[in-house]
Order: sequence, then C-alpha cells, then structure tokens
Amino acid sequence: MRGLLGHYDHIVPVWAIYSNHDLRDPAIYEDDYIVHASNYGEDGNDNFGYVRPLNKMVDTLGMTGNCKHAQKDVEKSEAFPCFDQTKDYGVAVKGLRDPNGVLMKTNIVSPVLAEPNIRTGATAVPMEFLITARGLTIGNKYELKKFEYNEWPHDGDFAHVATKAEYTVTFVASLPERTFHENIMGNGPSMSDGSAYFAVWEISLHDPRPTIDEE
Repeated sequence: MRGLLGHYDHIVPVWAIYSNHDLRDPAIYEDDYIVHASNYGEDGNDNFGYVRPLNKMVDTLGMTGNCKHAQKDVEKSEAFPCFDQTKDYGVAVKGLRDPNGVLMKTNIVSPVLAEPNIRTGATAVPMEFLITARGLTIGNKYELKKFEYNEWPHDGDFAHVATKAEYTVTFVASLPERTFHENIMGNGPSMSDGSAYFAVWEISLHDPRPTIDEE
C-alpha cells in the first residue's frame, strides 16, 4: 500500500481532539488528548473509542517507543496505533465534493452496529441504510441518487453520471425532511464490504419522470 497509495498501512478514525491551546499551534502539549476508534474496541460492540494523550501516540516504524507494548495479534495491535514520527497523514472529511453547491444536507443510519470482519472469514452483511434528506423546500422536486466510490462526479454534474443504482428516485417534498430506505433505489442494500454515496439535489418541477409517490 505504501507504494501505491502513499506512506501508510492503517487508517484510524479520529472522533475528537481535546486541547487547551490553539489547534493551529503545531506543538504537542502534555494536556492534548485524542479520541480515536478501532474495530477491536475493549468495550466490545459499544466501541466508544480510546482516549489517549497525543504526545504518547508518536513512534518510529520500528515501534520500539510509545508503541512497544502493541501486540502482534491484529485485534490488539490495531487498537494501539501510533503516528509515524517522520511522516503521517490526516484527512478532515467535510462531505461530498460539490463545486456548484447544489447538494441538500443528508445523513445515513444503519441498524448494523458491528461490521463483520471479512479478513477473518466473516461474511459481509447488508447495511440496510436509511437516507434522510434535510432542508427541503415544501412543493419543490428533488432527486436521490446512489453512487459507487469511483463514480462520484468531481465536476458537479450529478444528474448525467451512470451510477450503481438501476434508477434514481424523484420526489416532491411535503415536509422539510424525508427518509428513504436504500432498497427503494432498486438494486438492493449496500453490503458491508462495499461502498456507496447518496446524494440529493433539487430538479425542475417540469422534469417528466414520475415521482416515487406516483409510481
């Protein structure tokens, strides 16, 4: 992976950084803390994450310093990650790329709280996503579409991109928000070993396609 995608070998989601100092300050202080997750949380399915002093998260790839107590078992080593002191990366995820500013606010939830570990032989499961579009204008018409990770249109031309879905969903807003089960897209639920993006944007009231309530 280092040769193809950059100098890293594990991705860890960070939920929070606590500091009494300006976060633009590159220095690391004794009272700086980080909250990060792992698929192998010590609290099991609750997986509320780990709270660690940030200055105890730095080591070399030899892992002989702060990470010297990490064990070789996958479940235990990944619950004890460290930052490479010579080079590391962080990404702040703000949302889908939307250069024209047309996307509505959406969020997804899933009843699946524990993702099966396919690396150890577990079988992937349907995520059964519920997609909620918010900030809708009552009486306006919208389109909901599902994309695979490599289909996202970086130029903002969402409507004309071929997608994973067999068809898209159009609807007229009767409330400021509306929730759909992803099965309404016509191609079944997303699997836990796959990926999907959901996007909602306003379309013309004269769009000839029937809405989901008319079909």
